[in-house]
This record gives sequence, C-alpha cells and structure tokens, in this order.
Amino acid sequence: MNRNPDVIVVGAGVIGLCCAYYLSRAGRSVAIVEKASVGHGSSFGNCGLITPSHARPLTQPGMVGKALKWMAQHDAPFFVRPRFDPGLWSWFLQFARRCREDKMREALVARRELLNASRTLYDELIDTESLACEWTTQGVLSLCRTQAGLDQASAIEDMLSGYDLAGAEYNGNDLRTVDPAIADDVVGGYLHEADASLHPNLLLDELVRVLRDRDVRFLENTRVTAIDVNRGRVTGLASSNERLEANDIVLATGSWSPRLARWLKLKIPIQPGKGYSVTLARPDPCPGFAAILTERLCSVTPWSDGFRVGGTMEFSGYNTKLDRIRLDALLRACGEYYRSRLTTEPRQEWFGWRPMTYDGIPVIDRSPKHDNVFVAAGHNMLGVSMAPGTGRLIAELVTGSEPHIDPNPYSLKRFGN
Repeated sequence: MNRNPDVIVVGAGVIGLCCAYYLSRAGRSVAIVEKASVGHGSSFGNCGLITPSHARPLTQPGMVGKALKWMAQHDAPFFVRPRFDPGLWSWFLQFARRCREDKMREALVARRELLNASRTLYDELIDTESLACEWTTQGVLSLCRTQAGLDQASAIEDMLSGYDLAGAEYNGNDLRTVDPAIADDVVGGYLHEADASLHPNLLLDELVRVLRDRDVRFLENTRVTAIDVNRGRVTGLASSNERLEANDIVLATGSWSPRLARWLKLKIPIQPGKGYSVTLARPDPCPGFAAILTERLCSVTPWSDGFRVGGTMEFSGYNTKLDRIRLDALLRACGEYYRSRLTTEPRQEWFGWRPMTYDGIPVIDRSPKHDNVFVAAGHNMLGVSMAPGTGRLIAELVTGSEPHIDPNPYSLKRFGN
C-alpha cells in the first residue's frame, strides 16, 4: 500500500463489501483486507434470498425443546453436535433465556428495521450501479406440504401482520397456477411480495467491480495477525504480509469476529452456525419462484444458469466436513415439494459458517473501548438480506452522519462491553 487509507475494512464478504461501498460514497478512501479470496465465505454459497418476511428470529418459544429433540436426528434442520465446548453451552444458555415471546418480538423489530432498509437500498444500489445479479422482485413463496405445517405458518403470518410483514395466502391449486413446478402434495402457502432474490455469486462479483472502479484497494490472502492498541485507539494492524494503518478500522469478519475481538478485549458472542447448499443445472420443470420449504426449513432459488437448494443449521464448531447426510436431506426436500426431477450431478456442494448471535440481532456499532474501531458482524442467517443497510449504517457511524435507522438495537454494550 503506497499510502494509508482513511478506513480499513477487515473481511470481504457481502457485509464488508457493502461497508466499503458506502464508506467510499461518503468520501472515504478504503482498503479491504481478506484472509482468503474475496467473497468465498458464507456470502458465496447461500440462496440469495432478500427476505424482510424473515424478521422473526430463532429465539422463539418452544425452540429449546425442538433443538433437544432434533439432537437425536442427524439430518434435522437444526442440529447440535454434542461435545465439550464451554463457549457453545454458555451461548445456548443465553439463547434459551431469550426464547420468550417478549424477547422474540424485541429482536423481530430490530431485524425488521434493518431488513426493510436493506430491501429499499438494494433497489437503489442495483439501479445506480447497474449490478447484473439476477435481481428478481416477484416475491418469495413459503410452501407447506401438510395441513399441520400450513396451520403453523398461518399462526406466524397472523403475528407478522402486526408488523406489516405478512404474505398473501394461497391454496395448493392456486400455488400450482402461480408455479406449475410445485408438487400436488403441497397443500398451501404464502407469497411474500416484498421479498426478492438474486444470485449471490454475481452480486459479489459486481460489488468488487464497482469498488475497484471507486479505487477501493483489495489485499487478499492477507491475514491479520495482531492489532496494536494505544490509549483507546487502534494504531495499526499486523498482517501476514505487512503492517497496515488507517484512521478507522471496520471489523466485518462474520463467524471469525470473536477471535479478532479478543485482541481488543471485546465480547462478541458469535457461534458458527454451519449451513449447506447444493447447486445443480436447472431441472425440468424448473421452479419459477424462489421459495422456502416450510416443514424442511430450507430454501430454493432458480437462476438462468442453475438451481440452488440450501439450508440447515448445524452447531459443530469450525468443522470442515462436508456432511453427505445433510446434503442428501436438502435434495430429498426438493423431491417432496416439486414435480422436478434432479437428475444431474451437482455442480457445487458447499458449506459455510453463519455468524449466530444468541439474541438473533447483528452487531453494528463503534467499539465502546476504542474510538476508531467499528464492528459489523453477527447477521445470523440474513447477511445478504441485511448487507446494504449495515454498510450504510457503518458509514454513518464512521462519518458522524445522521443514521438512517436507530443504531441502538445493534449495540455492543448489550453484551456487557
């Protein structure tokens, strides 16, 4: 680096890229430091759903009982691998304390504000920068195979109606009119018209293109090895390649954030929630809508060049095993909800670690202990959905501008910092 940038963003997933974009638009020079290659973490293999309708967090009444039951079922949508891990069990204790109606609704409101802001900003960002990422705004379906699943979905939609997030109800025949690929077994569901979808791989490529055009510098394969602090300010980052300096530092490091936070004596209680996806050629018939397969808790997205199914939540630490049982469960789910035959070999089998906070709310804040450190992490399963709102809010906090949403729900202080 020939000169020091105004801001260093650590992490080049969709959150880090959006932080860099809005900081650049605010007039700051930016460098992005990434320990691997750009956009190959959790941003890369997800299904690309932009879903304000998913403001409801995992911290729901009854979730602890479900999780305990699912521990005996290896292909369950929510699976905890039993092991001795004090950090994990401390996290789950805090999670369990928040599986109450009042806490769930509190998190829902915080998530809704960020999701709605991001949904609006996506329209602006994609139009302004001419992003070619298969942006689709026809909505996202929630499909139910059983009457019990539909009844449960209806109760959730009734609750969401109080937050202007409910979808339009469809019976099975009407759903098949909307999307003929849906199987006869599907009894009903909902269309959330405010939701959208995109191709996350293309989104990442396009954001990199825009950032390079804005003279944002990328330092790939550069691992931060130490953080130098003096009198409440970070004075530099030691990396695997060189020493880096800037006026401000943004940590957008996803599931790896707790490791960097230890150097700063910050508490960021994030656990890696492992998710999987399988990408295939377009089946025949190919679904016409992105959709949530409700009982299986997974999602599908059709694109012009393929089809992806993804989901599951596995708490197994930073386990790098590609679990065949969980991948097969995703493919079986498609066969239950669609007429389509998935006859081709997968083009890509993937896993990634989602950054899960125990209250379901991301961290977007200035460090209470350092006046030039900012954190953008802990977006749970909604990093792509929340990225533009997060990036804009970080830029506002760094520059001292009026925040476009209330930043208080995303504070580091809620963890005792």
